[in-house]
Amino acid sequence: MKTECLQAAKLRPDAFQLEAGEHVRIWAGRPEVKALLEDIVRTTLATSYSEFVFLYGEYGSGKTHSMRYLQHLISATQASQFKSLVIYVPTVLVADKPTFYDIYVYVITNLGRSFFERISKTIVDSFDKAVRRKMDSLSPEETVSIVKEEPNVEEAVKKRLAKELSQRFPDLVSVFRKLATGDDTAWRFLAGENISETQAKTLSLSQISRIDTDWAAFTTLSALFNILTLRSNSFEAFPIYNAIYLFQDEWEEAYMRGAATINSLEAGYRGLIDACQTNLCLLVSYTGSAAALSATTAEKLQSRLTREPIYIGIMEFDSAYEFLRDYFSKFRTTKEATPEHPFEADALKELINRTRPNERTPRILLRNCRLALEKACNEGALETSRKITKKEIEKYFP
Repeated sequence: MKTECLQAAKLRPDAFQLEAGEHVRIWAGRPEVKALLEDIVRTTLATSYSEFVFLYGEYGSGKTHSMRYLQHLISATQASQFKSLVIYVPTVLVADKPTFYDIYVYVITNLGRSFFERISKTIVDSFDKAVRRKMDSLSPEETVSIVKEEPNVEEAVKKRLAKELSQRFPDLVSVFRKLATGDDTAWRFLAGENISETQAKTLSLSQISRIDTDWAAFTTLSALFNILTLRSNSFEAFPIYNAIYLFQDEWEEAYMRGAATINSLEAGYRGLIDACQTNLCLLVSYTGSAAALSATTAEKLQSRLTREPIYIGIMEFDSAYEFLRDYFSKFRTTKEATPEHPFEADALKELINRTRPNERTPRILLRNCRLALEKACNEGALETSRKITKKEIEKYFP
C-alpha cells in the first residue's frame, strides 16, 4: 500500500503486512484465544509438564500469526521470565519428500553451529566440575565398589555422570566436548551430515554413529532437549533453558506428499513426545476442519494430545468488528476520537457485512479494509483526514 495513503489514514507503515514475520508483537481481538494460548505456554513453564496441542482453522485465520506472537512473547517480550528456547518450523516441506530426519536437520542447522558450540562449552565445563566434585567426595568404600566394576575410577565416574546427563544418549558428552573446541566432525555429525566410521571413532560414539534415520533423529533431538532443560544437583549452570517451545506450522502439507511422509513425521513427533515428558511445549498448526484433522491424523499421535485442538478461524460479526477496532487502534499513529478510524463505525460494520460469513478471517477482512483505503485514497477522500463512510463502502463493494 502506498506510503502516502497510510499517512493520510494515520496508520503505521506495517499496518497491512499480512504475512506474519519473525517479530510479531501485536495481538488484536479474540481475547479468549490469546488467553488460552498463553495459558498453554505458561503451563509448561510453571509445571514442567509437556504440552502437545493442535491449532486448526481456515487459511488466513491467524494460526501462523499466533505462533509468531508466542515466539516473540517467549524470546523477547518476556524473555527474562521464560528463559526458554523457541524453535519455529514454518512448514513440514523442508525437503522434497520430507521425513522426520529432515525436520531434525532443519531444527539443528537453523539453531546453528555457533549456538551449539556455545552451549557445549557450558555443558562441558559443568560436566568437568561435576566429575571433580564427585572424585573429591568419594569415600574409600565407594572407591572400592567402583574399582570392582571399572579399574579406572575417574572413567567410571564420567560414565555415571554421562548417563545422568542423558540416559538415552550418554555419548553426546563426547560430541559436546569436541564441539566446544570447534571440531568440524562433531558439527557435521550433529547436523545429520554423512561422516565416515573413522570420523565417528574420533567422537567416541558407541550408540549412534550417524544421524541418518528417523529413529536416530528423534533420539538425538529428544536427548538434546532433555539435556538443555535438565534439573540436576550434580551439574552447575543447569537448566540451561527452563523449557523448549517447538512450533510446527503447516502440518496439512504432509498429506500432499503421501503415506511415507506422514508416517515418518507422525512416528518422529510421537517418539519426541514420548521421550520428552517434561519441559517441552509442542504446538502444531493445521489448515482445515476439526473433522479433517481427526480423520487424517493417526490415533497414536492424537492420543498424546494434552488438550483438545484449538480452533482459530472464521469470526462471527461481533468478533470481527472487535478485531478490526482493536487492530486499527494498535496500528494508528495518532490518537483518534473513534476506535474505528480511519472508518466511520457504520462503514466498518458495512464492510464486515459485505464480507461473506464463511470468509471472515483476519486475512480477508484486512484485505478488504486495505482495498477500501486504497480506493478512498485514490479518490482523494482521505486528504482532509475525514473517515471512510458507509456510502463509500457500498460503492467500493457493490
